[in-house]
Amino acid sequence: GNLKVSYIFGFSSQLADLDNPVKAFQDILCKKYDFDDRRIFEINVKKEIVKKGAEFIRFKISEV
Repeated sequence: GNLKVSYIFGFSSQLADLDNPVKAFQDILCKKYDFDDRRIFEINVKKEIVKKGAEFIRFKISEV
């Protein structure tokens, strides 16, 4: 079915572009979980600023 993906990227730099890691990380998820990104119909992306060394990526994949 159709999917919704939510990402939260924890960056240590205010200058980090929010959209830069989306496609690369999404391609990794598709390979790891064996689905085609054409099934993604909704994306929610959020950026958080964290201390250097505490960077992270959180994600959630759900059906629409």
